Amino acid sequence: MPLVISLAAVFLLVIIFVTYLAQHYQWPAKPYTANQSTNQELDFPDFNTSDLSPLRFRILTILKQEHDQPGAGTKYSEGVRELWCADFVSWVMREANVPLSNPNSGSWRIPGVATLQEYFESQGQFGSLASDYQPKPGDVVIYGAEGVHGQHTNFVVAVSGNEITTVGGNEGNQIRIQRFDSHDQKHAVIGFGVVEP
Repeated sequence: MPLVISLAAVFLLVIIFVTYLAQHYQWPAKPYTANQSTNQELDFPDFNTSDLSPLRFRILTILKQEHDQPGAGTKYSEGVRELWCADFVSWVMREANVPLSNPNSGSWRIPGVATLQEYFESQGQFGSLASDYQPKPGDVVIYGAEGVHGQHTNFVVAVSGNEITTVGGNEGNQIRIQRFDSHDQKHAVIGFGVVEP
């Protein structure tokens, strides 16, 4: 009888652990295809410095540098081998001199998309898609798990109406650019981390 109880306890712990991974570390990951609508590679868009605040300009400058000369995923995750889209967002924010603060560890690195969303919400800096917030270059996109990207995050680098151009890490295990209608449900955009009001 004690063996049955022990096996049940182990099984329950495994379920709790898998649920935790799914909620905080984008596990299991969905395969990613660059530019879902056309499958073509896009160039980094030009940006006008007079249209951007100094912070947004720094973020886009870092994104362009990393797009043009990307590092391995472990560069952005302090050497940890994991899905690294949220690590990339955290790393870029730190490089732009506005480090995030992981609510679980206090570290600048927030490795999970759900925790990244929670961070922006706790700071009063989350604009949900339902709120009709209009994203700006430099804002962080948060995607739901049900979309073509799976649970994912990246940066807005250009906006034209509802169409956004994004740059993100761990997109096909690379830093990639994509362009799409943010209101198209297949992308499952939940909202945007607003880097500044």
